[in-house]
Amino acid sequence: MSLPPEKQKLLDIAIVITDGDMNNVNSTCPYCGKHSLIFSFTIIEPPRYGLFIACTECKRVEHFSLTEKPKNFREDFVLEEFQKLENEAHNFAIDIEMKNKKKS
Repeated sequence: MSLPPEKQKLLDIAIVITDGDMNNVNSTCPYCGKHSLIFSFTIIEPPRYGLFIACTECKRVEHFSLTEKPKNFREDFVLEEFQKLENEAHNFAIDIEMKNKKKS
């Protein structure tokens, strides 16, 4: 099953951000065509990390879960607002898991 072209372009951008040549990051949003993409790494629980890519123009946000620390990870690439979203989602998932364990 192939991805829609926009999703595939975003995945290609994510690969460059995580492990490629950062000088070649394409900031063009595949959805609206504007040069308005920003990104943030997030820390879930090492070795798990996350990557958010967001368009400041059309407001589309995509999240990628990463199973290991990206080659290009740097603390200054972690934006507070995206780390907060990651933490909230992670805590929510843990709460759901705990509730399901109590039911069984």
